[in-house]
Amino acid sequence: ADDQYISNGLTEELLNALGRVKGIRVPSRTSVFAFQNSEADIRSIGERLNVDHALEGSVRRSGNQVRIRATLSDTRTGDQLWSETYQQKMEDLFVLQESIANTIVEHLSERFLLQLRPAVSRPDAQAYNLYLRGRFFANKRNAAALTQAREHFQEALRIDASYARSWAGLAESLALLGNYGVVPPSEAYPAAREAALKALQLDPNLAEAHTTLALLYKDYFWDWDASKEHFEKAVQLDPNNATARHQYAVEYLSTMGHHAEAIREAEIAAALDPLSVVVSADLGRVYYSARQPEKAIVQLKKTLELEPTFFMAHLYMGIAYLMENENGLALERFRDAQVYSGDSLGPNPNSVAYTAVALSTAGRTKEARETLQQLHQLGTRRYVAPYWFGLVNGKLGEWDEAFSWMDSALVDRNLHLLYLKDSPLTNTFRDDPRTAAILAKMGLTIDS
Repeated sequence: ADDQYISNGLTEELLNALGRVKGIRVPSRTSVFAFQNSEADIRSIGERLNVDHALEGSVRRSGNQVRIRATLSDTRTGDQLWSETYQQKMEDLFVLQESIANTIVEHLSERFLLQLRPAVSRPDAQAYNLYLRGRFFANKRNAAALTQAREHFQEALRIDASYARSWAGLAESLALLGNYGVVPPSEAYPAAREAALKALQLDPNLAEAHTTLALLYKDYFWDWDASKEHFEKAVQLDPNNATARHQYAVEYLSTMGHHAEAIREAEIAAALDPLSVVVSADLGRVYYSARQPEKAIVQLKKTLELEPTFFMAHLYMGIAYLMENENGLALERFRDAQVYSGDSLGPNPNSVAYTAVALSTAGRTKEARETLQQLHQLGTRRYVAPYWFGLVNGKLGEWDEAFSWMDSALVDRNLHLLYLKDSPLTNTFRDDPRTAAILAKMGLTIDS
């Protein structure tokens, strides 16, 4: 229904507003939305999310009028603490969201000393409506929806260019369109950076803009100090932001070899977003990157309980099994990853590459070469990063061919080259001085 973007948008904005209140912990969007339209008892929801209070609501729209019912409950007793029905014009949505957030903080302040940080600016009503639509499509995380999200954010900014969150949404959608290959990275990433910087110019305390900038500086611009600075700022500004902590742990700390810090941040993110399969699987990835494959396997089994067909969990478990010298179990997981990641163009390239790696590690060289050939055939149907060819060639002992591919990956600015720095599966690469030379071109060293 057309009302869905209003309901989802207001929910997300309330989560963001309450998440910035010192003294309370707010679960992340993924876990909260898992209970959308759920008939689960409020006490069981509180237990699953590890929260003491829950805000429930419903949205009904009739023409230009929107009717919202909101209820705050104690999840330990099931008692209703507060309930209110609001009827407002569509152009008053932002005012309504602020009113609900302030009322909740007032009620909780009877027990805790809380203060809601006021918004930096109040957006134009029509622009805010378009912003909510943009967020609705951005959260779908597919190419077509992200294209729509970008258009809604751009339209919102044509009406009101002073609203920082619209700039942050545009930055995020552009960055993801570049990551998905819909927009060329050379076009998408600089435009995303410009939008994120504009958001921070308007609101320096916007955590999501800092998170997007941190990823851009890492993934494309290779400015490691700036990436770290923006990740740390995002976490400092919004400690309840599971996305910021999760990305900081996986995309920066772990890949840079700061494993104790990565585990700490990833575990906090998992506590904030307990029902997110991505956060759960990436905690397993952080464990195996820290050379704790047994712990990774235990964690990834929990992920597969949440979503048995989530291909990244199978992929990461395969890597953990490889580290445990369980080549047969690793192959099972990698083949499942191929099945579950498949679409009309074929499987995700990394699942095919790791299958070849496992076969090579098991001494099944002929099958490994056949799988490498399958990877090349896949490359005629979809983009396969040069890094994956190089990884398999290296595992087969074909080092000149491997580093020729890695040089191509450098030209393409493949994100995967970071794995050469510390990944447990690239140890043999680090024995070759050509790896240090590649990392030096990226502004990195093996040891730092």
